[in-house]
Amino acid sequence: MGCWPDDSPRVLWADNHLLALAKPFNMPVMGDESGDANLLDWGRAWLEREGKKAGRAYIGLLHRLDRPAAGIVLLARTSKAAARLGGQFKRRTVHKEYRAWVEGLPPVEGRLEHFLLKDAESRRTRVVGEHEGLEARLGYERLQVRQLGRGRVASEVAILLETGRPHQIRAQFAHEGHPLLGDVKYGAGAALPLGHLALFARAIRFAAVTGGHRLSLEAPLPRDWGQW
Repeated sequence: MGCWPDDSPRVLWADNHLLALAKPFNMPVMGDESGDANLLDWGRAWLEREGKKAGRAYIGLLHRLDRPAAGIVLLARTSKAAARLGGQFKRRTVHKEYRAWVEGLPPVEGRLEHFLLKDAESRRTRVVGEHEGLEARLGYERLQVRQLGRGRVASEVAILLETGRPHQIRAQFAHEGHPLLGDVKYGAGAALPLGHLALFARAIRFAAVTGGHRLSLEAPLPRDWGQW
């Protein structure tokens, strides 16, 4: 199933309000038709085990991360936390940073602005006209370039996501001619060996549920990041 870290999530932060986990590649965030182990159930089991309390622990999903991607997922431990953090996501005051490897050589830095529409049947997101879809924005910086062989190159990019549309990063970079490594659904030349994407949710910043101070959480990059 997953390939980091050791097929199991990693606890990055836990307090009375929040649980932040690093999701491994290829693990669904919530249960689906595959029946595979999912992050939400794993987090609930961890809370029940660590809290040593009888009964089913509350856990609320605040945002999603594509199954073949990996990285930080923030979960609420109380309905109060779910409501307050959910409001931050809606107001777009939660800052999410990603790392990705893309095919080709995009400009050293840039900003992508498109309108996106997700097709329920194909489960793909495409760029459409202004009045047909939802606005999608992100900024990025190219960090390094490596050779893939036969004249092909890949670039590592750091991404600051400004909106949270389904498959946003995948669709926007593919539209610019730079699909993510391994993302054959969006035009990549080849799949990665374990069927995952070169996409990692690296960091998240938001206001604490109580006190109003900002919290900044970061996940370590996966083993062998970029060495596929």
